[in-house]
Amino acid sequence: MSNKILIIIVIILVLVAVGLAYYLVFWQKEGISGEITSVHLEMFPEGTDIGPGQKGTETSIFKKSDLMAISGEAKLRTEKSMLTFQILDEKGEMVQGGAPGMELKGSGGFGMCCIDLPNEVGKYNLKLFLDEKEAKIISFEVVE
Repeated sequence: MSNKILIIIVIILVLVAVGLAYYLVFWQKEGISGEITSVHLEMFPEGTDIGPGQKGTETSIFKKSDLMAISGEAKLRTEKSMLTFQILDEKGEMVQGGAPGMELKGSGGFGMCCIDLPNEVGKYNLKLFLDEKEAKIISFEVVE
């Protein structure tokens, strides 16, 4: 009888260990907060009156005078997460940070507007972070 109990305990411990290993690998790969499943940049020309829910023109090329918006979908594993961003130049140096960011509540669509573009013509990367963990990178360009 005690051998059967010992075997059951060993099986339970093995199952718990396998489950824990899967859990840790899954969360490290995907991120604890969740993931950004899709994202794109939108442009609003200078002087545009922007209201709630308004969509810009999807693009990756902006004039220096334009405003930029970020739209996308997030799949969260927590009740809420903080979305922030950084804009990096071609050298990888930060030219703009996204403090304070925006709070995402649950999975679904999100939009962040209106972001001033860098003053210099050039190519840039927009890094998006969920709870301070890098989630996506989008390239864009600023022209005259």
